[in-house]
Amino acid sequence: MVLELKDKKVIVAYIYVAMAFLLKLYNCDVPIFWDSIDCLSRTAHLIYDNDMRYYVIDPKFDNGDPHILPYYLAFVWSVFGKSLLVSHLAFMPFAIGSFIQMANLSKRVLGEDKCGLMAFVLGCAVMFCDTSFLSQMMLVSVDVCVVFFSLYTINKILAGSRVGLTFGFMGLIVTRRGMLIAASLMVVYFLGLLLRDKKRFLSKEFISYLLPLVPTCLAVLVYVGMRMYYTGWIFTSEKNVWAGTGEAVGVVGIIKNCVVYVWQNMDFGRIVLWGVFFVCIYRVGLKRLFEKDLWYVVMMYIVLHLVFVSVTIPLSNSFGERYFIVHFVLFSFIVCRLVSVVYVGRVREMFFGVMLLCLLGGNFTLYPETIKTNWECTLKHLTFHALREDCFEYLEEEGISLESVSSGFSVSGRQDLIFINDSRIVISSDMNESDYYLYSNVCNESDEMIYILSEEYERVKRFDNMGVFIELLKKR
Repeated sequence: MVLELKDKKVIVAYIYVAMAFLLKLYNCDVPIFWDSIDCLSRTAHLIYDNDMRYYVIDPKFDNGDPHILPYYLAFVWSVFGKSLLVSHLAFMPFAIGSFIQMANLSKRVLGEDKCGLMAFVLGCAVMFCDTSFLSQMMLVSVDVCVVFFSLYTINKILAGSRVGLTFGFMGLIVTRRGMLIAASLMVVYFLGLLLRDKKRFLSKEFISYLLPLVPTCLAVLVYVGMRMYYTGWIFTSEKNVWAGTGEAVGVVGIIKNCVVYVWQNMDFGRIVLWGVFFVCIYRVGLKRLFEKDLWYVVMMYIVLHLVFVSVTIPLSNSFGERYFIVHFVLFSFIVCRLVSVVYVGRVREMFFGVMLLCLLGGNFTLYPETIKTNWECTLKHLTFHALREDCFEYLEEEGISLESVSSGFSVSGRQDLIFINDSRIVISSDMNESDYYLYSNVCNESDEMIYILSEEYERVKRFDNMGVFIELLKKR
């Protein structure tokens, strides 16, 4: 029997999911990276080492998130053993679930008779291949779960299904950022109900549509109350290592944050999507953004930005691109939808092909050492892990103990938190405590530190690949 076009598109969508599964499986040896070292692994170890009884986390490393995911990871370790592979497998369902939800979004954007098979293949790839989304799916990270529940909830809202909304919204409160996304989606969901049925506002039927929001709202109130009772603060305390990120900034700081915000939304090839977006809008006008179910997605995108701007731009918080993965996904949705309705045939395929190549090429973006890079939001970080392994092997061959070297962010600290093993090795972050220093552009060292290293240290050995490097330095 010959498959209908829409059936072929379903097969294509889930071929992408299968490919994503294999890619994730292949990268199950990637160590814990960047913020996940402190925000996930450290807390999970505290819980695991205290036989699942450790509730009040050390204020120094309590970032304000509900510790559901660290508890989940610690529980998985207690059942299947503590290892890096088990950690990746624990988050595998959320990663694959995210790809499945992306496939569902792709079918909604480009499914049925909206475009031909080749355009669908390329359009799906555009939605799957955002660097931040793809990179985070390869890591053990709380954002893997946030992205899954976000996409799941968005799909349920677009499908008009209330059954899964409660599950989706509840899943989002695993982190504070997830709570912000949940609040944003709730606002859009409420606006959608209001615009669809103004006359029956607050009727029994209208209120029944709001019931999926109630459990999540109550759970957040309970959580805030418990934190106040057990810790004395709502989210973070002044003893927290991230306490300084919540301070208000002046006019100059706001301008700087605005520049960073815009840059991060265009980084890693996404600037081309913006170019395509404006080309499409020039052709058909802004009204096309608010047709049929696309207006729902546009409103989600706008409200998410308004909410995140309010908690990032006025503060000294060094926000990263992983904060905006859901924004990026929705924007890909909007751009792909516009291209699918504005252009036809080879022209449409050409637009999708160019966007895809630019997004994939974004993984090769390399900035100078003095410009901070969101390494956890590009697949280029996969190169770093292999280089670190080579560097550690060299140190062992030369008889240089890891305890006798110091290093920067994502390399220093307890190595068992990074490699999920029984290692007792600790790499110092204080350069005054050792004669050797491991310097990598992945550590995003400050300009002052880069200058000190260049003046006071000499290179012993350099390991590099595709612009990523680790250098073993020794004091002069």
